[in-house]
Amino acid sequence: MDSDKRAILERNIMFCGEQRMELVHNSFVAIFGLGGVGSHVALHLARSGVGRMLLVDADDLSVSSINRNAVGLLKDAHHPKVEVCKEYFEQIHPSIKVECIKDFVTKENVEEFLEDKPDYVIDCIDNMDTKVELVKYCQENDIPIIVSGGASCKLDPSAVQFGTIKRAPSSDKLLLHLRRRLRKLRMSLNIPCVFSLEQPLATLIESTAEVKTSDERREQYGISFRRRILPSMSFVPAVNGIALASYVFRSLAQMEPRAMNLPDVICGGNTPNLFLKALEKLFKDENIEMPRPRYDLFDVQEFICCFNGNCLVCDENKRVLPVLYAEPTSPIIYSIAPMCRKHAEAHYAESKIPEDYGDYINDRYVEAIARLRNMHE
Repeated sequence: MDSDKRAILERNIMFCGEQRMELVHNSFVAIFGLGGVGSHVALHLARSGVGRMLLVDADDLSVSSINRNAVGLLKDAHHPKVEVCKEYFEQIHPSIKVECIKDFVTKENVEEFLEDKPDYVIDCIDNMDTKVELVKYCQENDIPIIVSGGASCKLDPSAVQFGTIKRAPSSDKLLLHLRRRLRKLRMSLNIPCVFSLEQPLATLIESTAEVKTSDERREQYGISFRRRILPSMSFVPAVNGIALASYVFRSLAQMEPRAMNLPDVICGGNTPNLFLKALEKLFKDENIEMPRPRYDLFDVQEFICCFNGNCLVCDENKRVLPVLYAEPTSPIIYSIAPMCRKHAEAHYAESKIPEDYGDYINDRYVEAIARLRNMHE
């Protein structure tokens, strides 16, 4: 590490120590996809002292992506994203080695891209075919990889969490489809990832231009491309990227990355673990067969979040219990409602049915279950 870079990274060295920062400085990372997520990953790894980076993205910086790109300015519009990032990073510290590839990942070229075997690969691709090929190659060649879930159509950065593809919530459609594809290929699903628990707040928008571009790329590369526009703000892509960069930095510096198990996040004063146990007890008491596959912590957290973490009846943020609210249906989770202990006990003591609660509470129940169904679609 030269003296100029050492001066720039003085606070990093004070925080992590000389030995760990040397490990980071001597490391080589590859970042695939330099959109709203990937550009933030690359920027923060560059600022963290990574000595060598491979940047892979086939696109130019569009004017419409400046709202979420970490380094893009108006003057950079219509220039390759990889070159825009390289120029910016070299202004942070000139000694950084940045290699650029302006291309898409395919089954035919992924080996060439990764022939130097990076210390870590970060997948920020939003195309499913290329995402699968990248993850598959890294698994087969023992290259560590972390994957980004979808960050479009979301607004709340506090909902971003770490996990694995195996345990990622079904509300993240990108990771859901990736999990299905990898399972068919009999690949491991214990791959670290970053995702948001927030439900999408916007829908995909049809675009004639996007369809034309997609068709042209399909013909050129032989892989499928998105045919609709994803509405995006800057908040969640930025936090996704920073979380990915943090995880990779800690791995490179041999600092223990955050545990991959779902944390017992308090949701409505209730941990998913406790709610799941109460749900299993409810099924047993009501002689309801436990669904297959069994509900897990992510299913529970999604369910509680659809009710905003509140009791259905008093709408207060209290510890809640699962209650069989409506006639059992399939899947059974659509017949359950969360209630605080007071109202749960009253529900069973008075043998209440939905009509006893009135239109206001029933409407809120229907809306919450509709949100849950939407997450499962």
